[in-house]
Amino acid sequence: MIKRLHKKVISGLLSAALAVSVGAAAMPGLAAAAEQGDAYTYDFTTGGSQYVREMIRQKLGDDYVTLYNSLVDELAAKTVSGDDFGNTVDITFYRGDGILPDDADNTKIMSLVKMISNDEPQFYWIGRYGMSWNSWMYTVKIYPSETYKSASARADTNNALISELGYYHELLASKKGTFFKIAALNDTLADRTKYDDKRVNNDKYDSIGCLRDHLCVCDGYAKAFELIANSEGLGDTVRLYTDSHAWNAINFNDRWYYLDVTFDDPILGNVNTPNSQFWRNYFLKSVAGFTSQDSTHDDPNLLYSEFERPEISANSYIYSETIGFDAPSGLEKGDCTYVINNEYISSRISRTATLNDWNMDFTEFADGRSDGTYQMTFSSPNAVSRDVEIRVKYGAPTEQLDIKLKAQGDINGDGKINATDLLMIKAMLKGVSELDEYSQKCADITGDGDVKSADLLRIKAHIKGVTPIW
Repeated sequence: MIKRLHKKVISGLLSAALAVSVGAAAMPGLAAAAEQGDAYTYDFTTGGSQYVREMIRQKLGDDYVTLYNSLVDELAAKTVSGDDFGNTVDITFYRGDGILPDDADNTKIMSLVKMISNDEPQFYWIGRYGMSWNSWMYTVKIYPSETYKSASARADTNNALISELGYYHELLASKKGTFFKIAALNDTLADRTKYDDKRVNNDKYDSIGCLRDHLCVCDGYAKAFELIANSEGLGDTVRLYTDSHAWNAINFNDRWYYLDVTFDDPILGNVNTPNSQFWRNYFLKSVAGFTSQDSTHDDPNLLYSEFERPEISANSYIYSETIGFDAPSGLEKGDCTYVINNEYISSRISRTATLNDWNMDFTEFADGRSDGTYQMTFSSPNAVSRDVEIRVKYGAPTEQLDIKLKAQGDINGDGKINATDLLMIKAMLKGVSELDEYSQKCADITGDGDVKSADLLRIKAHIKGVTPIW
């Protein structure tokens, strides 16, 4: 009887073989890494969800999670192998090999294979699957798509896939916070992908159709999102589907939400309407908030017709932002007045301060205002007033809220008016250097829209204590 090494023994050996890299110079957005000789590496054992593994654990036991992971390891090795495929790719397990559970039968093993087919989108080459067995062995038979039987075809596709994954890896690394990473993935997949309404792409139902070809249907969008979200650790993600549509559920902030990249793709809406009015209409939604948008979104009771789908949050996610900035010298929390667009709102804002580090929670403000830009003025006796520009995107901003401080005389924005500010305005007036738009506003002491010698004299008088600016 042929004995197979236990998964715990072979995992270390497989890791080197399954992690495939592409030179950073070959990928969009990785020039900096290329200069350092770095390369983006992708491990083909990643892409599926932990939720499915947990369901296997609950329904079948820990031994079947080990078997599932072993199947994933084997398929990952096949994906990157240099061998051509025959009509089937066979993976055999034997009684007593340390991997096959004692109570294994064909029904349970086929259930695992079905889960892999549905929940491991990195295996783009899988077509159909089946199994043969006898009393002492079980052989899983994967029927590869004709296009990917040759090793060269898979190698080319792997390189294209890794290149795209490297692009998204760099993109997401540039975003601050998980919310903005998820939002960037949603928006960019929608922006870079065309819906294949004419069904011309043979890979339209797979992740590679979305990532390599940028042409797919809903399944391609959903598989690509799942693959990247799980590989990048954005939040455990699964794909859900009905007879007519597919989308995702993602675990964010310890709650599950629905998300549909396909329906957030502006191409499905009125082409004369700005994209922003379509993006994120189906982003981090509750069941009610999701199914009410479109009748296509039936709420499936089961995940892959096998397990209970995740329990989706009762409420759609509403974004709120806590901003922080260094308060200038003399601007104290206790005697400071906050006014937004001439409306006194200090009682509506919770605020904390440690030394000069201020944080303000605008949850109530964002929840009660429409999208737009607002001016907040901070004023306090014997201190430089501050005007803060707050850009609010209700529900889902594209980036962190844009905070800009403006104060007359404080040209370099350090909260003080001193010789540094004086030197900066002198250099500008002499033509030695220029001030950006923000600094020019601070240098315009007279408020006439121009920076000139009169403003310089006002700063000098302030520093000498003769005529304070405020």
